Amino acid sequence: MTKLSDQLDAIRKPARPTLRQWLETLDSADRAAMINAATDTDFSTATLTTFFKEKGVATSKDTVSVWRSDHGFTR
Repeated sequence: MTKLSDQLDAIRKPARPTLRQWLETLDSADRAAMINAATDTDFSTATLTTFFKEKGVATSKDTVSVWRSDHGFTR
């Protein structure tokens, strides 16, 4: 039988990266594409939030909105 701590680790919910952490894992071409998406008016904040969540990122609409503003998005 394994140790109790090993059993707990086995059922632990995996940690999802934050938006900033996830963006840091991208190569330069993908990072550039995401920065372009930040200011692209063809993408709504809700659409980008859904996109990030589908990629496993722990984020919210407010976080994505701030990220877009930080990259020069204005509406």
